[in-house]
Amino acid sequence: MITVFYGEDTYRSRAAFRAAREKSASSGTAVRVLRDEQLTPSALHAALSGATLFGALPPVAVERLTSFTGTSASAIAEMLRTVPKDSALLVWEENIPAANGIVWRALQEHADLQHVPSLSGAALMQWISERAEAHGVTITPDAQEALIARCGANLWMMTAEMEKLSLAARADGITLTDVVENVSLSPSTEIFGVVRAIVHGEKANALRLLTTGVLAGEEPRRVFFLVLRELSALVRIAQRMQQRGSLSAWDVAREFRLPKTAADTLLHTARQVPARDIRALFDRAIVAYYHLNTGRADAAELLETMVLESKRTA
Repeated sequence: MITVFYGEDTYRSRAAFRAAREKSASSGTAVRVLRDEQLTPSALHAALSGATLFGALPPVAVERLTSFTGTSASAIAEMLRTVPKDSALLVWEENIPAANGIVWRALQEHADLQHVPSLSGAALMQWISERAEAHGVTITPDAQEALIARCGANLWMMTAEMEKLSLAARADGITLTDVVENVSLSPSTEIFGVVRAIVHGEKANALRLLTTGVLAGEEPRRVFFLVLRELSALVRIAQRMQQRGSLSAWDVAREFRLPKTAADTLLHTARQVPARDIRALFDRAIVAYYHLNTGRADAAELLETMVLESKRTA
């Protein structure tokens, strides 16, 4: 059986994918994870159809299967059509894959598709309340509305802001005043400059922007999540450009709820840098996010590493 977790809400789709893996592991069955260079058509075929000494094969988990192109995509699509019924394949796809992709079409035909749309309205308010409760605090309705006005339905950003607000919350919980005073209405314009400098490998400029001006006074963890958010937007913009062929700044501004100037900057960057390079940088940022959440490194260190490891583009 093939199960695919995907949708506009990448935070919850990834959480569902992780929960499915953990559920399989808790039943005593080790999940085989194929990632990065391990994920090849031949490796996937071996994992899904090989023989074991103990009968059933372990579940297999993969990410971004639809990123394959050419002959590799054709091989994987054919493989998906012939996956043994007793094999279990868990797939996470970021956002909604391109409709004309051969791998995505095969998944639509043969997989159980778990679509995770962005939250809105009462559902988003409920998610915020539950998040606050998990942190041991309460949050007033007007504070929830103000937080949504600042973060939209971006749960990656919302999570970072909720964590910060929860740490500073008083006995009366998170109030409207707390949100207004601690959460910006929109990311500082310097963030877009930092992301552009990182993507282009302009290390000195990126470090200057991070250590001077407005960002110098920002909490590093917040800056990290802002950078991660804009890198995510860049990846999605690059995907939209591949799907539609052309994209205007107004299209980007409406879809990602950005100021026109910010949309111009991101679109210009997406046009200058190959999509694969943007994806590679975002993937490294996701790994850094894991290190941040597990306490392996602090935000300031991860930001500096991200800048120093960036590569200059043509």
